Amino acid sequence: MKFLITILLSSLCQVNLQILCDFRDTVNITGGQKDGDNFIFNNDTYSFGYYGEFDYIFQNYDEIIKVDLHIRGCVCHIKPCIRICCNEYREPIDRFCTKTNQLEFDNGETIDLKGEKYGVLIGRSCQSMFMLIEEDEWTFHDGKIHTPLTNFVDTSGYCFAQNENNQTLALMCWDNVEDFNYLYSIAMMISVPFLLVTIFIFSSNSKLKTLHGKCLICLCAALLIFYLFKSILNFYFNVSHEICITLGYLLYLFSLVPIIWMNVICIDIFFLTKNGIRTEKKEQQLFKYYTIYGFGLPFLMTFLIITIDLFELLPQEYMPMIGLERCWIQSNVLVEIIYLRLPISIVFIANIILFLLTSYKVFKAQRTICNDANKAVISRFFIYLKLFFITGISWSMEIFSWIYYYDYQTFFLICDLFNCLLGVFIFLVCVLNKPTLKILKTSFNCKNSKNTNDSSYANGHTTKFSVDQ
Repeated sequence: MKFLITILLSSLCQVNLQILCDFRDTVNITGGQKDGDNFIFNNDTYSFGYYGEFDYIFQNYDEIIKVDLHIRGCVCHIKPCIRICCNEYREPIDRFCTKTNQLEFDNGETIDLKGEKYGVLIGRSCQSMFMLIEEDEWTFHDGKIHTPLTNFVDTSGYCFAQNENNQTLALMCWDNVEDFNYLYSIAMMISVPFLLVTIFIFSSNSKLKTLHGKCLICLCAALLIFYLFKSILNFYFNVSHEICITLGYLLYLFSLVPIIWMNVICIDIFFLTKNGIRTEKKEQQLFKYYTIYGFGLPFLMTFLIITIDLFELLPQEYMPMIGLERCWIQSNVLVEIIYLRLPISIVFIANIILFLLTSYKVFKAQRTICNDANKAVISRFFIYLKLFFITGISWSMEIFSWIYYYDYQTFFLICDLFNCLLGVFIFLVCVLNKPTLKILKTSFNCKNSKNTNDSSYANGHTTKFSVDQ
């Protein structure tokens, strides 16, 4: 496929001679000389079919730039190759790395990019890449990168860059990572219909469309959008840079919205047990405030990171840099703490405190007051306690997996799968419970009874019926 694409691009750019390798696996050998059917450059001999004339280069992976006619050769056919992420040994986004003629690795090995041991390929080999970190335990040998998850990856799947601290950075293509992305996407797609059904039930039934029901709808809708965007990225690795950045910010936004709306539910159930039953007008007013908080805070945080990235307000090590190495915040421990783990942890701890205080009030009320209104509040509390429990497990595992992932990979992979199936568990807890099913059954019976009355009236009959309370 790559060879066919190269031929097509060559014909479009009016290049007469085709070569037997991908354009991205070639180097400029214009300064050499022809020797019969061969071409010699820097003491390397390129056989016929492994060199050719071109009048274009690639910029930013897929942008074709017309240049003067020059000769390129398939250097990887002659010796091992090493790939540098961008033209003139610079990453496409200049703030990411500095110009260099050598790479230094943690094991002490130094590679001279002007030397003869490796053929130096220039430019990324794929559109969407992520940066390997120290915990990935990657090594470089004979032109290939090795990690426990990917085995050996050649220059078609990685590239190197160097930052301003002379640290060698390894970037890898997403489609070389065997990380269950497709399995996660399938699990998220399984959750989607359950979330849709939950949203439909709570939005279409007037008895369920209470303040708590509206909060649940907002939580499910945000989770649904997050699953859809995440699945798009998992199934389509090579999205354009602009789409990658856009999806990255949207993912960040909708990863926070469900968490904040769970906090809204915790706040509301706490004040409900404290102040008692509220009027419909009061609930409408509260929902306006909750909406401002539930969506406003995530939007504010997203706007903040966009501003930081756009205007480079902080040093590189403190910036989110979404879309630079992946369609997410950069792989930096401190950055992940500041923009993701710390906000999630604060909200999660606040939710625990609120539910502990609410639990105390509920159990106290059970011993002192026993009326229908109190029973309704307690019943609702236990439903949302289950919801808090399953979402709490999900988000707490996110925090712990970030810390201990490489010690307990199998366990946390199962936890990730649980997170992807969160929509199913929300449906089981919030829809398949006695109070909700009773309301749905009553509504269904009333609707059938109305249809029966209408039919009987149309036929000139009357029918008596009663509903047991």
